[in-house]
Amino acid sequence: MDNLELKLQNTEAFVALVGDHSMARAGDTSKYFLRTTEGEDERVFVDGCTSDPKQLFAASGLHSYIEHAVKGGTSALFVSGSGITQLGDYDRSHLIRDICTSISTTMTTYDPDLSMTYAFLGITDHKVIDFHNDRTVSPDKIQRGLSGLHHEVDDWAVLEEKIQRGATLPFVLSLRFESLTGSTSGHLCIVDMHVVSWSDDELAQSVLQKSVNGLASLVRLMGSNHDRVLTGCTIEPSALLSLTGDLLASNSKTAFAFYLNTSTDLSSPISMISTVRKLRTTLVRPTTDRRVKLFYEKAHYYQQEKYRLQASLDTSLAATEQVERDLDDVQQGFSAERTSLHDEVEHWQGKARELEEALNGLKNESEGAEADNRWMNARLVTEKLGLKDELRRMEVEAAGAEDSKTRIMDVHEALVDAHEALDTAYTELLDSYTELRGRCRRLVDVRERLETQINELEDQANANTRRTKQLESQITEQSAKHARAISELETQRTNDAKNHSQNVKQLESRLEAQAARLASTIDELAMGQAQSVSQTEKTKGLRATISRLTREIATSEQTTSSELHTATTRASRLEAQVTRLTNTIDEMNASRESNDNAVEREQAEWARERKQMQKKMDKLQKEVEQAREKATETAEMGESRVSHDKYLALKQKLRQAVEFAADVQA
Repeated sequence: MDNLELKLQNTEAFVALVGDHSMARAGDTSKYFLRTTEGEDERVFVDGCTSDPKQLFAASGLHSYIEHAVKGGTSALFVSGSGITQLGDYDRSHLIRDICTSISTTMTTYDPDLSMTYAFLGITDHKVIDFHNDRTVSPDKIQRGLSGLHHEVDDWAVLEEKIQRGATLPFVLSLRFESLTGSTSGHLCIVDMHVVSWSDDELAQSVLQKSVNGLASLVRLMGSNHDRVLTGCTIEPSALLSLTGDLLASNSKTAFAFYLNTSTDLSSPISMISTVRKLRTTLVRPTTDRRVKLFYEKAHYYQQEKYRLQASLDTSLAATEQVERDLDDVQQGFSAERTSLHDEVEHWQGKARELEEALNGLKNESEGAEADNRWMNARLVTEKLGLKDELRRMEVEAAGAEDSKTRIMDVHEALVDAHEALDTAYTELLDSYTELRGRCRRLVDVRERLETQINELEDQANANTRRTKQLESQITEQSAKHARAISELETQRTNDAKNHSQNVKQLESRLEAQAARLASTIDELAMGQAQSVSQTEKTKGLRATISRLTREIATSEQTTSSELHTATTRASRLEAQVTRLTNTIDEMNASRESNDNAVEREQAEWARERKQMQKKMDKLQKEVEQAREKATETAEMGESRVSHDKYLALKQKLRQAVEFAADVQA
């Protein structure tokens, strides 16, 4: 344990009275001043008091604080103003100058070779500024106190001039005195808080007021009895307390200097003065050099770090050994796995060669399939040309049969029906092609059912052929029926005309005969009129006969007129029907021309679609090759396999169906 010189020291309070001295004035000695309250004077005891702020250093005996710090102790001075409204009344320049002069004198007297470090910091409630480099100090450095903020003093005269210039902000000036020959390690700290309020109820414009309130709370707690302190109290942390809080309770000789405006209420500062004077500190002047102690602490810290790092190193070495063992196991497993993988690669390379050979065989089969496709395409084109020739022949026959418009219409209708039947067959073939394409994609999974489906497609094609033949026979029958109906109609019309002519001739002959008989009768009556009166009855009978004949003639004329009208109407109807048939034939001719144009367009569209179908056929061929590969793989895995001849036959049928659909599309 260090050999220490122990002394108890009360915190001292020094007062400089400024203003008109209406509320307070200096006492007979420097140990008190008089406060006037309701016409009565009250003594306020302090450790030093003066009415002249310029004499505060001399009246306070602050030189002893300087000597204590230079000789190796710790001294602290807190300076503040209270109730001051004019900055001229808060003039600390004389106090700072006297302190600098005392430092120079004491250093020269005690040890001219003392080295110094200093920290000159501007401080507010929110930040700390280092005046040495005019930079803001980080909060983590503030938490470590003043030790890490000091700088070497190269020339005390330069630093003295800088200190005497002062600062517009509240500041903390920390000076450390260290001897190169002895064990001196002193510390002097001056804290200028500017004008502040020592009451929480008063409002002040100081940039350090919140920090001062925390400092005042700490002073009140430390100045009260220990029971109250131990009950606990929350004090808001601040940079001021972090940097200077230890100076109130540790081994420090501490003093407060108050500049009081005597024209204002002094209750709050007087209460603070009374509390400050209750603080007691232990004056310790250590015989051990602070630097040696600092080095010892650093050595102890680094030794602990060495032990911690050694333990961490041992743990890391054990983990490394375990990792190396695991790595050896992994390498052994990797070597075995590598050997197995090499064998597997050779196996699959052999499989690849087999697949390549199978692919070459499929290519040869594909070339044969393409030749078959070309042959089937030529056959279908030949059949299509034959159908076109048949259509042209039927058109020529229809053009040569202009005398029978009804037959032309029937033939045209038959051609239209045949064309529709061809369109239906084309649609069915397209549907069949779509179905075949879908089945080709599922060739591997449904290859056993594919042959049956192809047979069904062949049956369907035969059914379509039979249906086409039935349609042709029906067209022929309908044409014959229409021809017979037209012949019967013409025969009936001829017979009706002949019957009508015969009836007219018979009626004319009857009328001529009756007229002749009537004329002879009239002659006979005229000749025998004078012969007999008895002829009167006969004459009446003749007249009745004439009347009856006249009525019969009129009736015959009416019948003949109605028959003529009916024949005329029927002839008109036949003429209208002929006109309609003529128009229908013209429309059919126009429709035929439009159909020819549509056929040409469809041929162009079919040519384009044929190219697309060729691309689809290529894709289908690739899918067949993939199906071949999958079938080979399935055979290698031990599944049941269709014989090669049956597979080739099935594939040939599939190729023929696809080629047939592609040719129809073309």
